[in-house]
Amino acid sequence: MTDQVKPTGLLSIAILGSGNVVGTIISAIALILFSRFMGPTEFGLFSAAFAAMQIVVRLSDMGTNMAAERAIARVYGRDDQLADRLMRVVLYFKLASFVLCLIIGWLLAPWISVTLLHIDNVGLIRTALLLSLGTIF
Repeated sequence: MTDQVKPTGLLSIAILGSGNVVGTIISAIALILFSRFMGPTEFGLFSAAFAAMQIVVRLSDMGTNMAAERAIARVYGRDDQLADRLMRVVLYFKLASFVLCLIIGWLLAPWISVTLLHIDNVGLIRTALLLSLGTIF
């Protein structure tokens, strides 16, 4: 790396940790607001739909986060161009995974809601899908 200052490990941990905390706070606030506006019955249905979609989204990751972290950590600092290429490949894979999960989830939402969850509200499943997909990145 030329004149750029590389972040230390502690700074990287602080940045990542603060991002996780902010994301958790936003999720908690959103769930509190949903529970207030939906009421207990609809929120229970939404929670079931959200849990089902979280499983699908977690499966779509296919372990790329851990593999990418390890691969990039091995080459970071020694070969910055390779690290940059690896980050781009991971980003493209995550974008493709996002789009694929969105399309498949959107098309399967009626089947998931009626057959698996016994919910007559497909919109609830699709809302849960969109919120869950935000966690891919």
